[in-house]
Amino acid sequence: MMADHGVTASLGVQVEQNMEGIGDIPIDRLLAEGIEPSLSCDTETCGAGDMFTVMRQALGSYRSRGGAARKPRAPAKLSTRDVLRFATRAGAQANGLGDRVGSLSLGKAADVVLLRGTDMNLTPVCDPVAAIVLAAHPGNVDTVLVNGRTVKRGGKLLAIDLEAVRARALASQDYILQGDEQDGGMTAWSWTGKAPLAENRH
Repeated sequence: MMADHGVTASLGVQVEQNMEGIGDIPIDRLLAEGIEPSLSCDTETCGAGDMFTVMRQALGSYRSRGGAARKPRAPAKLSTRDVLRFATRAGAQANGLGDRVGSLSLGKAADVVLLRGTDMNLTPVCDPVAAIVLAAHPGNVDTVLVNGRTVKRGGKLLAIDLEAVRARALASQDYILQGDEQDGGMTAWSWTGKAPLAENRH
């Protein structure tokens, strides 16, 4: 039904694998029906908020379970290039932006992420795609361009006050957890290293 109507699917693989009751990762079922899934981070309070982690887990999930062994029409193997495409072009297509972003192509926006291949976890790079999918992490990102505008250079974000962002995030966390404690929720710990904001004795 999804394939017949051009419906796409996005898989938050890490969260789906780590939260109880979510169920199976249906990469094989989607591919068997001709649907190329995109990848997402989903709930960042329950997992990493980066696409490198999601790509690795998507590939590992498919390879460990044997896609074609479960769905005969699914590909027997999934390559690192396939998974990189899920994280880029498929994501752009799923959001209706395939004609603007998702690949380095003439006429598309200059959205570019540059990684340092000289970092110790990557060097020496033999297969760039495999290195990105299997070994890279956010700390390897050196430069980011959004529509041709540099927003990160030398591993540092430009025009962003990170201390202000951290302060706002901490204030939001404290506000939510204090409210949760008043409702009989979980123990609220502050990531500043201080004592608990409140202790749950229920």
